[in-house]
Amino acid sequence: MWTPPCKILGRVGSGLAIRVGRIDDILENILDYFKSGKGNYAAGVKCEVVGVWITAEEGVAEKTDERNVFRVAGMKGVNIRTWKDEKFLVDDRDLIYMTPKEIPDTFSEFKKTVGPLRDAPRKPLPPPDMLPPLPTRVPPQPTPFKVPNTLGGWISGLLKPLEENPVAMITPSYPISAKSQHTYHGGEAYALEHLKNSISSGAITKFRDPRRGNIGEDYSTKLAAWLALGCVTARQIHDYLVNFEEGKTQVGQYAQGYAEGESKSTSGIRLELLWRDYLRLCSRKYGCKLFRLEGLKGELDRQWKHADNIDVKEQIQRFIEGDTGNLIIDAVLREMYLTGYTSDRGRDVVAKYFSKQLGIDWRIGAEWFEYCLVDYDVSEFWGNWQYYAGVGNDSSWEVPPIRAGEVQEAYIRQWIGEDFI
Repeated sequence: MWTPPCKILGRVGSGLAIRVGRIDDILENILDYFKSGKGNYAAGVKCEVVGVWITAEEGVAEKTDERNVFRVAGMKGVNIRTWKDEKFLVDDRDLIYMTPKEIPDTFSEFKKTVGPLRDAPRKPLPPPDMLPPLPTRVPPQPTPFKVPNTLGGWISGLLKPLEENPVAMITPSYPISAKSQHTYHGGEAYALEHLKNSISSGAITKFRDPRRGNIGEDYSTKLAAWLALGCVTARQIHDYLVNFEEGKTQVGQYAQGYAEGESKSTSGIRLELLWRDYLRLCSRKYGCKLFRLEGLKGELDRQWKHADNIDVKEQIQRFIEGDTGNLIIDAVLREMYLTGYTSDRGRDVVAKYFSKQLGIDWRIGAEWFEYCLVDYDVSEFWGNWQYYAGVGNDSSWEVPPIRAGEVQEAYIRQWIGEDFI
């Protein structure tokens, strides 16, 4: 069910070599290997590295990696270039801000400067027909790490430290009647297939408020994981929506809303994508403040509980294990732990419970989300947690609370059990 990226790149004449370790150590190993002549082709044909390319990212750790790559390349006398991050819906080069300091502190103000959102994104670039081939000889993986050659090997290797040292001492069992809301596979092909299916089924016109649902496959686009991992871009999604709205594609030609222009649903999807843009720009503006307890607001007077208190430590452990005693909170936490996914509304209610009701250091909750969820994106996750905790610079982007009713009861029944309703 998995098409390795090396096969996809092989179709355009290239390939992929994966190495495990610190990025600067791996780069130095590769440069030394080719400089020594070990990477030369047969018959004395020299193979050398003439440049290093890296994609710019906004996270603090990612910026550290970027600086280390520049350091190594400079030390080895190799040219280096950073490429702009293409995850944005509206290209940051098309915005009016000359410096990060000019980025507004509220999403509503940022949105105004973008103008008509449907007209703002650039067209996605077509995929290349051919790419340069990999060298015949590529340096081996440095010790002590090993590179698996199967998907199962990768999964096993990545899970091994988590299984040997589990964070949750008592893990919830998977309920027999429960069904994951995120039964998808990784990769570009699956991302585009899911997007096309959402359009063809008519679901794309029914996301009246993508942040309200928590049961089923059609209450949100479910594209976040593919977006976070770069399998699909916001501009690609926008382009598919435009073609559907204008009737320029056969995808969705029999679905409601075809060739009828922008709907509330497609407009809402664009707004969600723009929100991701805004959080990435906030990461650029505030840097390491994204991870500070006082948040972007600098809330120094707020009193937080910490894990050095034994009672608080127990509360945190019960939270991690989905055993707080609050049914809706526990249902969300168990779904998140067991499936790697939960709804926006679930995330909101859990984060506010942890940071505002329990009053515990919000960063612990954010780290648990990062640990569990497959759609982790540094700017979105940590930025959203700041808003949930009330220390972000904009509280206007609110998620409707989960209301009591049949849907909530069905959700709890699914992840907690009949006896608790």
